[in-house]
Amino acid sequence: MGGVFVGVIAYADDLLLVSASVVQLQRMLSICYSQEENADIQFNAEKSCLMKFGKNFKEELNNLHIGGLQIVWTDKIKYLGVYVCAGRNFTLDSSCVVHMFYAAANAIYSHTMNMHEMPRLCLFESFNLPLLTYGCDGLLLPRV
Repeated sequence: MGGVFVGVIAYADDLLLVSASVVQLQRMLSICYSQEENADIQFNAEKSCLMKFGKNFKEELNNLHIGGLQIVWTDKIKYLGVYVCAGRNFTLDSSCVVHMFYAAANAIYSHTMNMHEMPRLCLFESFNLPLLTYGCDGLLLPRV
């Protein structure tokens, strides 16, 4: 991003807080909680989680808090239909999306064996293409 630090990323009703420091992240969570009423939002600690990236990602850390409720560390979260995996580097796991794509394709194919090609292609486009493209506008996918 050209040397610019981005500490908050918002997409629809999701917030992603980014910090290189656990202490700073707890401060960010406290600020968010203090602004709940002003922003007309409510944070849900049960739907929130923490992830670590970098060379010390395996290091055990204390859970953080928002509004007195614990937020726990996790190794994988589902965001926009794709799994984000904690680790040394930021990685995405799209295997669940690929699995759903093939399941839908096989279902369409098995139920349309006697159908002409064009209606079958329309079904594939209507049902399978959205499975592969959902959330892509909110993700930076690596070039293959």
